[in-house]
Amino acid sequence: MRRDPHVPPSPLNSPSQPRQNTSALQSNFSQPHPVQQKRPQSPTKALPDPIRTFPPPGRSMGAMCPCPLTHVPNPPSHRVPSPAGIRPTDPEALSLARAIAQGSPELVTLVGVYAHCGNTYGCRDIAAVQAIARDTTAAVLGFVTALRQAGIPCPQATIGSTPSCSHPVPEMSQLTEVHPGNYLFYDLQQTQLGSCRPEEVAIRVLSRVIGHYPHRGQLLLDCGWAALSLHGREQGAAGCAAIEGHPQLRLVGLTQEHGLVEAADGQLDFERFPLGSTLALIPFHACATAAMHPVYFVHAAGKVVELWRPVRGW
Repeated sequence: MRRDPHVPPSPLNSPSQPRQNTSALQSNFSQPHPVQQKRPQSPTKALPDPIRTFPPPGRSMGAMCPCPLTHVPNPPSHRVPSPAGIRPTDPEALSLARAIAQGSPELVTLVGVYAHCGNTYGCRDIAAVQAIARDTTAAVLGFVTALRQAGIPCPQATIGSTPSCSHPVPEMSQLTEVHPGNYLFYDLQQTQLGSCRPEEVAIRVLSRVIGHYPHRGQLLLDCGWAALSLHGREQGAAGCAAIEGHPQLRLVGLTQEHGLVEAADGQLDFERFPLGSTLALIPFHACATAAMHPVYFVHAAGKVVELWRPVRGW
């Protein structure tokens, strides 16, 4: 990809410096590492099934022991109850932690316990979000205490979710870290949940008007679900994104590459939106939208000042 000569080079990707892979957020305990080499199985000590590979030379892998608590009774379509992890009250929980801690310390180290407050997405108010955060914190800290009483070291205790970390409760100060979700961008969904104010959302998809259809009162945009995602579609196409600065406009249809826009009152002023003009769309779910794009244009005072390229891969 050629660099735009009108955009100053990012200090992370300056021509005078080798390009570095960076991420906006990094946890301080379990860094992901590519694992390619399989370890021959020892004839005297069989490895547990999930542990089949070496970490990179000179590095060990961290293992978190997730403990899901409750689920969202009626989750949005993009949020389904996760089957991952084990409940802290399950009889197998201590046995699993002990197996991780004592099984193959040269390969895997138990570094902590984590619970994701996905059920906060079903809350109707901030008080309910904070109640879940309080209960989740208590469950994680209680399980960590049980591990330590059983002689199993467990240095990290952590929870996460955008709603719970946007309205933290005092009990969370006892945790070693929190995972605050998409606080870097926020999105339309988080404004609806009360995690942030509309002016705090820092992500837009810039779209161009490429067609006028006066006979049906619609604008055609060069932005479809492949640029936004379909998250939020339970509310219709308008749920996938809001149009910044134009509350009278709404998305009424999305195909893979195109969007259709109408005026809420049916009176669309086409002269205000000539062909080639741009509209900024605020996405429903920043995580999904950001994953659709290979580069982010960072701007300040109306000027692009940086190009950020996200680190990709699992």
